[in-house]
Amino acid sequence: MDALPGVPTIGTIGRPGGRSHATGPVRDSGTVISGVFYVGRGTEFDATQLIAYAPGSVIVLPGGTAHFHWAQSGEYVTQVTAIGPLGLEYVDLHDDPRRRDQ
Repeated sequence: MDALPGVPTIGTIGRPGGRSHATGPVRDSGTVISGVFYVGRGTEFDATQLIAYAPGSVIVLPGGTAHFHWAQSGEYVTQVTAIGPLGLEYVDLHDDPRRRDQ
């Protein structure tokens, strides 16, 4: 993630069946480019709280909002923009791919 101030934009790809549960330090907005993007809010993953967003949808999450994603129906692609620095902290550290070698 970009550790410098600015307006970073990143692309994300959710692989079929993939999940993540994280929080970020700043408000960000995500645009669904393709696929269906399932997002829920909260500190515990709860599939009943997922909302499906179709391509073209925009999702805004305030900084510090715990949220979870699930590529429930297949791959999705999103574009995320924020007023940086952009960051990401996983709610469950075991989900953090940066820590897989540790």
